[in-house]
Amino acid sequence: MYSPVSATHSRSFNAGRWIPFLFAGLFWFSSCSSEKREASAPPPKKTAEELQTMTEKSLQLIYAHGDKTLRLDSALQLLNEVIRQDSLKKVAYDLKVTAQVMNEQPREAIATLNEWIDAHPKEYDLVLKRGLFYHRLQEPERAVKDFIEVKTKMEKVPLPHIDASLSEEHRGQVISRAMVYYLIGDVPKASELLNALHHAFPKDEKIAKAARELPFKDREQHIFSIVGF
Repeated sequence: MYSPVSATHSRSFNAGRWIPFLFAGLFWFSSCSSEKREASAPPPKKTAEELQTMTEKSLQLIYAHGDKTLRLDSALQLLNEVIRQDSLKKVAYDLKVTAQVMNEQPREAIATLNEWIDAHPKEYDLVLKRGLFYHRLQEPERAVKDFIEVKTKMEKVPLPHIDASLSEEHRGQVISRAMVYYLIGDVPKASELLNALHHAFPKDEKIAKAARELPFKDREQHIFSIVGF
């Protein structure tokens, strides 16, 4: 006669019989988890010397001979890793922008500039560069917005009074300021600073030449030489 109890006992779970399979499954799961952790683990931290070596290697690749695409892709891989490990290494951002421009990727270069600008809002030199990129890409509204930001931040740092007592270092600051005015399109202000320097140092031929030639320089060509396109 059929007995539910005996039928249940005949189909009862035999733990001993399944233990080997259970351990095998646990071992497989553990191995997969370990491999996944190893695959997702970030690369080991590089030393400052190693990051510097990688940066120098990227510079060599950017300007070396040979297959351009291969060189620039290799340089960008190095620079991405340098930036990932040291987001304060400004030269890596500059080189990455250069590589992207040479690789005909101006939009990607702007994205790289944005990364640095967002993290360092008080600096304006790369804002100037981004504005020049927008200028060359014929996006005047964005370019002017960046140029206004550059001018505002730059003028928060007053220049020393320009007279014959001005040190060589301070003269360099005035010339740099004049060049920024020139690049953002304020040629009259740039000329005003250089003429003031020339008046204070009339025998300095370099200053005299700069003051004389600036109003007639090809601004577009000068911007091209900076941004690369």
